[in-house]
Amino acid sequence: MFTINNSLTPQMITTLIFRTYEYKVQKSVLLMICDMAKTSSFNYAVMRAFLFGEDTIKHQGLLLDEVRKHPVFFLSPGETLARDELHRRSVQKAFKYMDFRKTITNEQNFNASREARMRFSDHAGKDAGVQEEIFNSMFGSAIASMGTERHIKFLEEQAVGKTVGAFCLTEIAHGSNTKMVQTQAVYDKVNREYVLKTPNFEAAKCWAANLGKFATHVILYAQLIIPGEGVYGLHGFVVPIRDGRTLLPYPGITIAEMGEKTGLQGIDNGIMMFNNYRIPKENLLNRVGDVNDEGKYVRQIANLRKQNTTSLGVLSNGRIGITLTCVVNLSQSLVFALRYLENEPKIPTSVNYDLMPYLAVVYVSNIFARTLFHYQLKFMTMAQKGEGDLAAMGMEMHAVSSASKPVFSWVARDGIQKAIEACRSLGFHRATELDKLRGRHDANCTYEGDNNVLIQQTANWLLKLWSLMLKGQVPKCSLAAISFLDRNILESKFNSTTIQEFTNVNNLQQVYRWLVAYLLKKTHDRQQRLLKGDNLGSFWAKNENQIYHCKSLAFAFIENCAIQTMDTKVQEVHDERTRNVLNKLLSLYAVWNLHKYVHLFYEGRYANGPTFGQYVEDSTLMLCKELQSDQSALVNVIALPDVLELSILGHPEGQIYDRMESALLQYACVFSEPNWGMEISSYRSSLKSKL
Repeated sequence: MFTINNSLTPQMITTLIFRTYEYKVQKSVLLMICDMAKTSSFNYAVMRAFLFGEDTIKHQGLLLDEVRKHPVFFLSPGETLARDELHRRSVQKAFKYMDFRKTITNEQNFNASREARMRFSDHAGKDAGVQEEIFNSMFGSAIASMGTERHIKFLEEQAVGKTVGAFCLTEIAHGSNTKMVQTQAVYDKVNREYVLKTPNFEAAKCWAANLGKFATHVILYAQLIIPGEGVYGLHGFVVPIRDGRTLLPYPGITIAEMGEKTGLQGIDNGIMMFNNYRIPKENLLNRVGDVNDEGKYVRQIANLRKQNTTSLGVLSNGRIGITLTCVVNLSQSLVFALRYLENEPKIPTSVNYDLMPYLAVVYVSNIFARTLFHYQLKFMTMAQKGEGDLAAMGMEMHAVSSASKPVFSWVARDGIQKAIEACRSLGFHRATELDKLRGRHDANCTYEGDNNVLIQQTANWLLKLWSLMLKGQVPKCSLAAISFLDRNILESKFNSTTIQEFTNVNNLQQVYRWLVAYLLKKTHDRQQRLLKGDNLGSFWAKNENQIYHCKSLAFAFIENCAIQTMDTKVQEVHDERTRNVLNKLLSLYAVWNLHKYVHLFYEGRYANGPTFGQYVEDSTLMLCKELQSDQSALVNVIALPDVLELSILGHPEGQIYDRMESALLQYACVFSEPNWGMEISSYRSSLKSKL
């Protein structure tokens, strides 16, 4: 519930900015925001509080105040850095983030503070944010969720900066296919130690952030082997890899940096191999399984699949973080493009209409990602206390996060490309920052799991729920929007008689529920035919079912989850003007996404005749037009504080071409003569006339 008044005067805007958000802005920007508060059809303060949460906004303000004190966060105009200097500054910023964490975080504000840090690092230095998140959160979360009392010492050492962590699951030839991981942890009964081995280069651990230069410990995933007994599957280990003072690898470990990448250049991604390197027995993270004093394996979770799910549950945290990062990246690109278009009134309105649905994606996916983020924090707390049905919650969390990462990383990728093209030739200049934004976003489509593999895992989970439903069992889930599932929903038909009725949020939810149920039935039936009629094994049946069935199912499922989550949150907004705009954004998100499924509604006989397809197209254009007058205000809600804006396109007061001229003048060597200029005459003289 929000208690901010419905009307907002310029004086109140000033107070909010300086006291609540704590952003120091130029007078011209402040006046612009005051004008926006008068002309937009929604309440600016209510909208920001809805989108980000008042506590998160407050903590972002505190972080901004801290960042202002440290020049390392700001490049000089036109400044470019060598790769080693990028690494140095990124590490320096990562430790500053860790210091900020201690400065502004306590038990009462932990969730809001962590969300603020994640969002802020995406703006103020994504490379450093990734590094800090891994050594301060992912490393610690893995120990907390997979370890026991005997591993507390590692958390204590991490808290005081004695250790710096990395996370090592991926191998050169084995990424998303975790069952094929080849790194071995062979138990030595005599010495009560694990001997770590990398059998070949394909099994080398790779792409781990912090590993290349400065991590002292890693969470290592390896196949646990007891000689004479068997292989007990993938397990996590805490492994010291470097001397904390010299940063030299220990004997038996080979570490190298991965080299240049297309983005995120500040992160020191590394590659690592083991040659009979020994660690104590106690370094096994033993919540799911352990080796007793007699050298026998003791399984804490009877079901092997559930054991693997629990062991890899920490990856859900990373995928949710990536979903949030995708929202931030898409937000920034849209701010650049839409503010550029405001300064170019001659550009056709159709370009704005191309981008407006992506603005709706930002608002809806932001709320969905925040909900996932806080649910995951709740899950982690329960895991540490051993409360609840952690296996079921972990599987549900895994299924939802496994689809949310692909869906929103791909839509953000497409939206960023649209934004670059909307900026015409300026979109390809370094001064716009769009190339850096695209470069650092692309990795979201591949790391923490290949998108196509992740989608299949979500589809597998959904198909199991459908099978339970066919047997008369009602699956219970606390997060996924599947409570509507039953075969009767497939009997519903398209019955909207006006476009206004069609775009009503309640109606669009019913449309999506039919779609998810239809895709579930269609995917399930085809998979059964492949298994029985075509006599394919389970693996190949799933692959054959992927492109036109499982993928569409996972996408529709996550989009429906996002719609339902957003609708629930919008109903809590008491300011009617703001709620109306949010409902339009939600409707636009739904109808725009329906474009790719229109043929399914006719195939499944939900609709017949041209009206359904026409409504999908016409309502998209209608909603874009209705939201056009609020476009600037909606962009300002998601925009960066002015002090962090490096792009010539992202400033609220415009002046794009003045900024472009200034940027060009500040780049090194733009007016210098080439040192190879004298060679040109020899090139010319070497040309032979054909006359």
